Amino acid sequence: MNTTVNPCDDFFQYACGRWIDEHPIPDDKSGYGTSAITTDIVRHQMKALLESNETMSSVGMDMARIFYKACMSMDEFKAVETEKLIEMFRKIGKWPLLETNWEMHTFNITDILASIAEIFGDPVLFRLFVDAESKNTAIHSLHIDQAHLGLGSGTRDYYLNQGKFMEIMEAYKKYQLDTLKLVLSGANISYDINELISDINDIVAFEIEIAK
Repeated sequence: MNTTVNPCDDFFQYACGRWIDEHPIPDDKSGYGTSAITTDIVRHQMKALLESNETMSSVGMDMARIFYKACMSMDEFKAVETEKLIEMFRKIGKWPLLETNWEMHTFNITDILASIAEIFGDPVLFRLFVDAESKNTAIHSLHIDQAHLGLGSGTRDYYLNQGKFMEIMEAYKKYQLDTLKLVLSGANISYDINELISDINDIVAFEIEIAK
């Protein structure tokens, strides 16, 4: 609160005026609020519990620790071959950037979206969910809404105001390029760097159109 402001003149500044000054948006987030703070606290508490060796009576907690340690094990991580990752991609559908024999006429976006939702549980382009009706909360119905963009929730301005967020968008493209180069190199797949850059620019251009 900013008690130096008269609430009758500017109630928002009176109620929330000091929030921005005292809670700057972290570099890894596009927005910040009480929900984000609570989420960070819960995540740190969960991490501490999962990494603790304290004896607990919960079988579920023991299993969660086993899964967590398996995921965090660098030895296990290094043992996963790039071919396994590409095999997973191919279960979804051929990725043009990874295939030399990709053909446009074989591409079926409906099948691709269904496979991604089935394997990863992530919505692409749009998301479906069940929620209460706004006018009658006793009724639950199926809703359809836009999915998040590649940079995550609340990042639409990054795509539409690239003059302001040029550095972020360039870092996003570099991240995609570096990741793709690692995958291709690990699988001994040759590539043309200029083609990769062109394809990634096309991907981001497509996301910009979605953001509009």
